Amino acid sequence: MIYLDTETALIQQGLLAPPMTCIQFADDNSPVGVAVVGVDPVEDICRVILKKGEICGHNIAYDMLVLMTEFPGLKDDILLAYDEDRVTDTLIREKLMHISRGTLKTSGPLSLEALAKKYGEEKDGSDPWRLRYSELRGVPLLQWPAAAREYARHDIEATRAVYLAQDDCPDERRQTRYAFVMHCIEAQGVHTDPVAVDRFRGEVQAAYDDASVLLKSEGLVRENGSRDTKVAKELMKSVLGEDCLITATGQISLSEEACQLAGHSTLSAYQLYGSRQSLLSRLEGLEKGFNKPLNARFDSLKETGRTSCS
Repeated sequence: MIYLDTETALIQQGLLAPPMTCIQFADDNSPVGVAVVGVDPVEDICRVILKKGEICGHNIAYDMLVLMTEFPGLKDDILLAYDEDRVTDTLIREKLMHISRGTLKTSGPLSLEALAKKYGEEKDGSDPWRLRYSELRGVPLLQWPAAAREYARHDIEATRAVYLAQDDCPDERRQTRYAFVMHCIEAQGVHTDPVAVDRFRGEVQAAYDDASVLLKSEGLVRENGSRDTKVAKELMKSVLGEDCLITATGQISLSEEACQLAGHSTLSAYQLYGSRQSLLSRLEGLEKGFNKPLNARFDSLKETGRTSCS
């Protein structure tokens, strides 16, 4: 097994594969090698690694996309390694292990630092150099501060220790490939249309304002725009009586379902007011997609085996 990691500039909106500073690598027994972009033949080293055999990293989808972005000529080698099921991931392995035991929801952190500690290999995730590697791009390794060299090397040592301590999982290579695909989709992102967003804002604002006028006149919304849930619950009880929906805490529900069940124009406006208020608060996020793509966040492996997106 060859263990692989990269150090990069910081990620930001629209840039989930930032410029690379170095690649670190080792096999099961060798000392850790570090090759610096702009100093060493990093692309050639990566090509040898990608063709040599099995590869492992922690959240390796990130590192593979960084390599593919930094060196487009490696694309075919990276995709072939995935297609041949030669790539695995300590994060995916750990998730699969917990899923098999029904403990993923209670597993705690799954960072490399947390797993290294679990398996007896200490790793300091608070080292400030993890956020400063852009400063070292093009700088020969021997000129790096000792702490920066040590942090980079220890990432590989920790990954190796975790992998060797984990159990193999039958589905790990396929799930690792899927995680890479989803990360590529994340990185592609989506742009938003200024004209469409402005039109949407107008529609949402109009609906919000209409509901606000009605609800203030009925006492369900205060002058400062906050909702008076006590008055709303009293109205709900007067409309539905004993048929009111009740929350898990024993309170009268004001959910969308409850408001629809009531069939009352004021309660319908109350539900619409809340939903439009929430939409208005999110429009700033849509505006950020005018000039740079918005990046979703996929969790490719949940306890159900499904993927979540946020």
